[in-house]
Amino acid sequence: KLFRDEGLKISVDIMASTVNFLDVTFNLSEKSFKPYRKPNDTPMYINRLSNQPPSITNNIPKVVEKRLNSISSSAEKFNDTVRPYQQALNESGYKENLTYDQNNYSAPKKPSRKRRRNITRRNPPHNNTVSTDTGRRFPAPISKHFPKEHKLHKIINRNTIKPSHSR
Repeated sequence: KLFRDEGLKISVDIMASTVNFLDVTFNLSEKSFKPYRKPNDTPMYINRLSNQPPSITNNIPKVVEKRLNSISSSAEKFNDTVRPYQQALNESGYKENLTYDQNNYSAPKKPSRKRRRNITRRNPPHNNTVSTDTGRRFPAPISKHFPKEHKLHKIINRNTIKPSHSR
């Protein structure tokens, strides 16, 4: 009733052998899975030459490849579905080729216990036209305005405030 009141419908397919869930197609009879895209969906990625941090643009092909590997049960399933993703990467200026590697996806490692430090990360807006190394120059004003004698030095110092990335 709750769904009907909102104009939504739920359908249940009994004895279905394939199920599409998010971006994965599960084939229950073959016990396999592969990437799924809606019929008129075209993948698009950030252009390699766009004004984004290099850490973003350099990792896009790696992330796409890792995701496709993790939702492909075999090289055959991977190769059947990789074409539109490879084409989208090529159109966005990436030259890397997507390849299947069954060991590419690994389970997350159990983190070792470490003391959590109270570090505040400063995330300045990114712009490729800025040539100043803001990461290297960042600590100087902190040391100048919050010397060891300052009452806030314990909270605001070079060890507790850091840039999220440097040029």
